[in-house]
Amino acid sequence: MSTYSSSEWAERAFCKKCGTHLFYHLHHPSTYYVPVALFDNGNPGKLSRQIYVDSKPAYYNFVEKTPMLTKEDILNLFK
Repeated sequence: MSTYSSSEWAERAFCKKCGTHLFYHLHHPSTYYVPVALFDNGNPGKLSRQIYVDSKPAYYNFVEKTPMLTKEDILNLFK
């Protein structure tokens, strides 16, 4: 695994061998965002929010009703 600081408030991690994105880590509050594809289909996880929804592909449409944060919403969290 390899990490790098992608901004003053976060870092990203990737697999050194294949480049797979492993997580996005916000420093304060310490929160990890992990791609859903890393989990088995049997995982009973539940979505808590969607971020950067204004940049999502049109084919991303989740059934769960969650808070949907835009890029501006995310950036405002760090002001």
